[in-house]
Amino acid sequence: IVAITGIGKTYTGVTSTLFIKHFTPRLVLMSGTGARINPDLRTGDVIVSTINYEHDYGSLTQDGMVYRPMNSPVDGAEEENGWSPSPTLLVAADQAIQSYAPPEGTANGETYTIRARRGVVASSDLFGVTEQRIDMLRTVMKTDIMEMESAPLGHACVMLGVPFIVVRAGSNVAQEAPNDDYLRLGPIAAKQAALFSLHLLEYL
Repeated sequence: IVAITGIGKTYTGVTSTLFIKHFTPRLVLMSGTGARINPDLRTGDVIVSTINYEHDYGSLTQDGMVYRPMNSPVDGAEEENGWSPSPTLLVAADQAIQSYAPPEGTANGETYTIRARRGVVASSDLFGVTEQRIDMLRTVMKTDIMEMESAPLGHACVMLGVPFIVVRAGSNVAQEAPNDDYLRLGPIAAKQAALFSLHLLEYL
């Protein structure tokens, strides 16, 4: 069963919750794209996320973001910012990565073999970001890909007790005004994420 979350944290949270409550899946797989924070990634390179952060939850100060635990609706209990697939699903992902015969990709005038590996994905409702935020994502959260949906999906799945795993392929380089690059490179990345996700399904 496939659902389209829409863009952003609220649409993702609502869609994920309805999806889980209506269909009671044994697991949830998210496939999509995101801006490249890690400069070693090329358009179409695939990241299987080991942890998903929300990088806009906290206090925005003149010196940057100050992060804190989240307060849940269960008596305000604190919850750390970061949601990971189960070790079992990550082992399955490793097997899929090792057996994957990646296709060639072409973007920005180059043709190369697509790479797939584990990594870190950070989410927010920010489409474009400043260099200051990019530096923070690289140094504090060790982020590979930035996007707008994976952490809220992981958060919802953890709250509702459903295993999840996230596949993201890099599209444009993260920047303040990504519109043109995203529209041009997003479809290339989406195809590569989908191809790897179909391969991963064989191991799930």
